[in-house]
Amino acid sequence: MNESPIFIKTDEMLAWLLGCTQKFPKSERFRMARRIEEPAFRFQELLQTSARKGDPDLLVDADVQLALLRRRLRLAHEMRLLSVGQLEHVARMVGEVGRLLGAWMKSTKR
Repeated sequence: MNESPIFIKTDEMLAWLLGCTQKFPKSERFRMARRIEEPAFRFQELLQTSARKGDPDLLVDADVQLALLRRRLRLAHEMRLLSVGQLEHVARMVGEVGRLLGAWMKSTKR
């Protein structure tokens, strides 16, 4: 079965994020790592739920989670938990997922 690119790219983004947050200092793994992972996983859940239920309103909620993830990633960079290179890499990943989400949202407009 061919899976939609947004699900594949989201899984790749999550895998990268988990690998990255795992390397945060121990003191930040339970604070910032968790705060970064929460919207990323919620985003994935909302995509899956929207696909199963056919509810385009959930895509708006997913977009909110993606925006929250972006802000927390910038904060992690400001806290020196992410390097410039890491932030650039994850920003490209998030941007690509965001474009795919935008296309999906546009295709479901009534």
